[in-house]
Amino acid sequence: MFRRVLYFLLFCCSLEGGFPAIDGDIVCSKVSDIASAHMKYDCINEELISRAFLNFIDDLDPLKCYFIRSDIERWLLPSSELLRSAVLDYNSGDFSSFEEIFSIMSKAIERRSSFAIDDIEGIIPESLGSDFFHRLDWADDEGALCERIAFVRDLELRAAEGFGDEGGRRALARIAKRRRFHEDDILNDNIVERIRYFFTTVLKALASSFDAHTMYFTPAEAQQLLIDIQQRIFGIGVQIRDDLDGFTVTDILDEASAAFQDLVVGDRIVAVDGISVVKISIEELADLIRGEKGSEIILTVVRDGVDGDFDVAITREEFIIPDARIETSFEPFGDGGIAVIKLHSFYQDPCFSSAGDISAAIKELNLSYKLSGVVLDLRGNGGGLLSQAIAVSGLFITQGVVVSVKDSEGMISRFRDFSGKVSWDGPLIIVTDRLSASASEIVAQTLQDYGRAIVIGDDHTLGKGTFQTFTADDSQEGVISAEGEYKVTRGMYYTASGRSPQLTGVIPDIVVPGIFAMRPIGEKYAKYPISNDIIVPSFDDDMEDLPFLQRKRISKIYSYNIQKKLTTYTYHLATLHNNTMKRLENNNRYKMFLKDLSSGDSISSGSEDFQLAEALNITKDLVVLCNAD
Repeated sequence: MFRRVLYFLLFCCSLEGGFPAIDGDIVCSKVSDIASAHMKYDCINEELISRAFLNFIDDLDPLKCYFIRSDIERWLLPSSELLRSAVLDYNSGDFSSFEEIFSIMSKAIERRSSFAIDDIEGIIPESLGSDFFHRLDWADDEGALCERIAFVRDLELRAAEGFGDEGGRRALARIAKRRRFHEDDILNDNIVERIRYFFTTVLKALASSFDAHTMYFTPAEAQQLLIDIQQRIFGIGVQIRDDLDGFTVTDILDEASAAFQDLVVGDRIVAVDGISVVKISIEELADLIRGEKGSEIILTVVRDGVDGDFDVAITREEFIIPDARIETSFEPFGDGGIAVIKLHSFYQDPCFSSAGDISAAIKELNLSYKLSGVVLDLRGNGGGLLSQAIAVSGLFITQGVVVSVKDSEGMISRFRDFSGKVSWDGPLIIVTDRLSASASEIVAQTLQDYGRAIVIGDDHTLGKGTFQTFTADDSQEGVISAEGEYKVTRGMYYTASGRSPQLTGVIPDIVVPGIFAMRPIGEKYAKYPISNDIIVPSFDDDMEDLPFLQRKRISKIYSYNIQKKLTTYTYHLATLHNNTMKRLENNNRYKMFLKDLSSGDSISSGSEDFQLAEALNITKDLVVLCNAD
């Protein structure tokens, strides 16, 4: 638990990279664009401006270690008059309320620096949840604020103990460095940079007021989001760690250009293209290292045992992030076996895609072995491209509606799999957890709806049933607007049953709790979630949303091969469920795991994978039952 808290402390006070050159006009323009596309709100109103105040305050002081309640109370519980005035101000390009909060934050930083914290003992509660800091209330006075700061200090110290002497020292130093960066951004003597930071934070607060998933990204953050979606990067193929006096190379990706140059693990990078990096953040270093494919970069490095520093010239290339797209394994069973495919995200670039890689993996394993079942592991998969959710679902059904989306006007569009090409039509088990989200939920619930798969795992998935569009063009090689990009919620999606996983998540056929099963993870815990909704099922697809000529052209072929709702696997659900309960009841290691889980003890993600083991057992049971039919 304390290690998770330390990670929160490490990353909660920093915007990634530098700040774009935006002003009040750009803020209003971006927010107007967001509102025109949003599924629910078409302008900034009193509800949204109230949320924006809270967001702005939280962004400035996420640990509640600067403000006291009286500093910000009028914005925490704003009067109707204040909200009306703030909306009018915003519409005229006046950000005076935000400026006042920002000014108070500057004074709060100076106030904090005057406190003598070393003599105050911080009292750490017996139980710390992962949402502990979000549940904390604001300090009522300076005395309570001092105790809060001391509490956070002692919490940092206790958490750092788990990393050993050297690791703990570096972790604490990185926390201090990020805190210093955060304060410097607010107190910056460079008025231009301070204004950029102010408007960036205001824009983030306003964008995030629409719902839990609408947000603004700085150019650096937008670039990282594209990397997360595509699982590819343009750079030099190394992993780095901030060591305060430079950045240490901790790993070199296989076949990276760096591997064929004079850079080795353990080297400390102190400059990039002649620019010192000792006092910059790791996000800023990443910005310097990334660049156009084929371009050259000069790193100045220091190596243990070598006098002085020296330069290393490296050519930037494109790299696929290893183990970040798909992993495959094989479990022998009978005269063949079971394919296990773990998909980390739903991605697509000019060369690779989720659906293509899964299809190729199934084909290769089926040629090498005789497959009797497939386990598709979507745990921890936060989603990705909607088009790939449709394509992956299409690997396991003939043809039919995969997902329907409803926009702000109530118009429903249906997205279908027309390929008619099935990569696997046998027993299929999908494993999910509370971190499975978005595209993962589409695939899991769609295949569950059609009866093509049995879903097992945590009691629910994340519950993200809304869809967003991202303004960055991911078809190009990392082209990001200098003003930043935004993601906006355009509507809600529904699977073939007409249900949306929004808030509720995908409910598994068989519950097998995993390491996240007791954590407060899910859309229902998010800020400003959109409420759930249902529409008419689309198993019997009349194609009314398609143009007449297109509908006429494809109707015969499409209707002939449309996926029917199956009962083959659901017929055996009671037996499968009973078998699982018996196995888990007799598994003493799993019972101990559940005991540790319910007590809040920290459980390593590298511990025994009971969910996957049970998924394989269920697959074997299903194969036997189907063969006996």
